[in-house]
Amino acid sequence: MSIKLCNRRRSLLAIVGALGLALIVGGCSSGGSSGGGASTLINPSSVEEITVVADPSATRIAFTVVSPDRHSMAVRVEISEDRGATYTALTVESGETEALSADTDGERYEVVWRPATDITQFAQSDLRVRVTPRDEVTGEDGLAAESAPFSLGSNTPPDVVAVATPTTTQGGPIDIDYWVRDVDQDHVGIELEYSVDNGASWSNGTLGSGGDGTSAIATTTLGVQRTVVWNAPADLAGATSSQTRVRLTARDIATGGSSISNAFSIDLRAPTIQGLTVGSIPQSMNGSTSYTVGTDTVDFQLGVPPTGFLLTIDVSPSGSGSPIDPASLSVTADLSAGTGFPAGTELGDRFTFDGNTATWLVDTPGFTVGADVTFTATVADDLGNPSTEETLTVTVVTNGGGQRPFDVLDRWYLNFNSDHFGLSASGSNTISITTTVGGNGIADFEEDLLLLGLRSESPNAAAAAIDTNQLVLDLCKQEVIGRLRELFGRDFDGTTDGFNPNIEFTSTPGGHTSTLRIGGADTGAGLAIGRAQFDHRNSGGNVNDSSILGVFVTNVTEFYVNSSFTFRSRYDALIPGRGTPVGQHTLDGTVLASDFDRLSLSNTTDENDRYDEIWTAIEALGRSTAVIAAHEIGHSIGLCSAGHPPTGHFGGVTEAPFTGTYTTSFHVDTAGNNLMSSALSFGASVNSGPTGYRFNEFNEAYLREWVLIGF
Repeated sequence: MSIKLCNRRRSLLAIVGALGLALIVGGCSSGGSSGGGASTLINPSSVEEITVVADPSATRIAFTVVSPDRHSMAVRVEISEDRGATYTALTVESGETEALSADTDGERYEVVWRPATDITQFAQSDLRVRVTPRDEVTGEDGLAAESAPFSLGSNTPPDVVAVATPTTTQGGPIDIDYWVRDVDQDHVGIELEYSVDNGASWSNGTLGSGGDGTSAIATTTLGVQRTVVWNAPADLAGATSSQTRVRLTARDIATGGSSISNAFSIDLRAPTIQGLTVGSIPQSMNGSTSYTVGTDTVDFQLGVPPTGFLLTIDVSPSGSGSPIDPASLSVTADLSAGTGFPAGTELGDRFTFDGNTATWLVDTPGFTVGADVTFTATVADDLGNPSTEETLTVTVVTNGGGQRPFDVLDRWYLNFNSDHFGLSASGSNTISITTTVGGNGIADFEEDLLLLGLRSESPNAAAAAIDTNQLVLDLCKQEVIGRLRELFGRDFDGTTDGFNPNIEFTSTPGGHTSTLRIGGADTGAGLAIGRAQFDHRNSGGNVNDSSILGVFVTNVTEFYVNSSFTFRSRYDALIPGRGTPVGQHTLDGTVLASDFDRLSLSNTTDENDRYDEIWTAIEALGRSTAVIAAHEIGHSIGLCSAGHPPTGHFGGVTEAPFTGTYTTSFHVDTAGNNLMSSALSFGASVNSGPTGYRFNEFNEAYLREWVLIGF
């Protein structure tokens, strides 16, 4: 697995947040055994600004290709005749689609398409073009772009003929039946407005998922009944009204006719179950919903051990203000949980409420291995308003035979003493770093500290007297290990159990199960910041200590030292040529002495400033290095296996709606600053709390052994 660097055009990816340049965690392009992983470029190419000049005889399609790596690009041009629901290959009549030059600012290209080559119907206004770039150096697809809907031939706007009026009081997402027609039989989009004052005023409504969709709805000439879902709670949470009306409007390339329902009643004050899940895994990732690959629907389920996993139910009181009644919680399983727990047994009383969250660490004898178990939950408020029923289905997998990732203590030795390279630097405003392959008798990490000014080859007498070089070296090691513990859910000093009590980190060799090199560069292709072996289910020890494996602190420095404001703001006060390295400042012997108290009122301003300069750099190094180390250790303990649960961790599942741009092989990009994304930024890596990096909820559940990866 590898972490690489990139500058992304118009993005905020800066070692893993968003102040300028980006440090992107990439790689993991090969998996399977525990061998060294190959690198993957993390600067994605993209297509932007598609414009279409439609002409039945020759349609011109212009687009901009962006390549941050300035690689030669190819493009794939596709046509949709159903407003973007599906695409097929488009035959390019003229214009280049291969060997296109591109750069960070983008290059503009144009191709000509003769519609008669690929389509037979010309009176349609639901066409869209999609252009996908492909890097001809790496062979990887970049970020595609779609055009706005356009028309060939004349267009007759669509029309919503009628909207059905619900006959009973409605709550929750509301299904609205309507009839839509279009002379051209185009696919259309539907827009919804609502009124709670019988049509005196109108507001734009939020369309929900389900029904027949909202953006590519098939029509007929005479009209066809369709269903759209109004997500009324998103617009009117807690509201009641007996004068609710909805207005639906159809659109292809032009706004068509509208129809309005009669008045009906809504009451949205019922409590809701926000999630029934394992740990804190969002419902989008726990198998409650499927996702689509092409025209195929992909269903998946979490894999859990027979017992010992955490079930979580998040509930929300009703809008009327009536609190949740904990005694009303009802949870059942459709299969036996072992002796004394037949299918259908009421399990609600085994949950403990903390506020509006109910949890149960399953302690029954255990569900049958290989079975699919469905949990069903409902809850009510003190007024008796019941929630909708929520279900979760999981697959029970064996927890023996090496299935658990931490069935024995996994002790990681962080090797700060490796010597694979010789490092040197020159310059001041623009710093040039030279890396020589082959050891030179100095630990690579110590040479990294020299580059960053956290070490001096010639400390002054006061600094030498307290050996600031060794002192700062030890502090940097402690900072990396402490921040790494925090990323795994523990306290800085490691005193509390984190995601799993059977993993720990040390800078002292001996008795360890796995190794990760810290410091230096690498001899692999590209400018990576880390690379490690992938070990499915953490089945054995991993030695990530070669010239191509480890955390490459030198590469981080080389990538950011001249370009990142965030990086320079942390280190410039110390970097040789820009500031004063530790050990050379007249105050270093004072502020690094064991009896210096930063909070003492007797300190001078200069003393406090120098102390802060040193500790700002130490903390930045510790946090950013720990983020990379956590990512690489994550790979060597099984994150993120390819495919969906129960056999994978969503690695490479780019089609799912909850995975983002930087989901690649053995990486998952989900909401928030996810450690196992293939894109990390320096700005976020030096942050703590909600704006910093973390394992996403699914990966955390794996580390806690609440979810397991099946055979």
